[in-house]
Amino acid sequence: MPSPTGRRLADRRRKLLEQLARLGPVLRASLIERFTQCGKPGCKCMRGEKHGPATYLTVSYAQGKTRQV
Repeated sequence: MPSPTGRRLADRRRKLLEQLARLGPVLRASLIERFTQCGKPGCKCMRGEKHGPATYLTVSYAQGKTRQV
């Protein structure tokens, strides 16, 4: 017989799985901020003050491919 804690955990897990099922399609993605260096001789980025931040969304697809937006 499961302990009271074990039963609570199993109930919690079941409820969370039900909530996830109601969400519908979910993207596997990361939000990334990048700073870049352009390489122009007189630019501030050559002194260490890089351009940015630029924000990118990186999405991973089931086929193993990724795409940055």
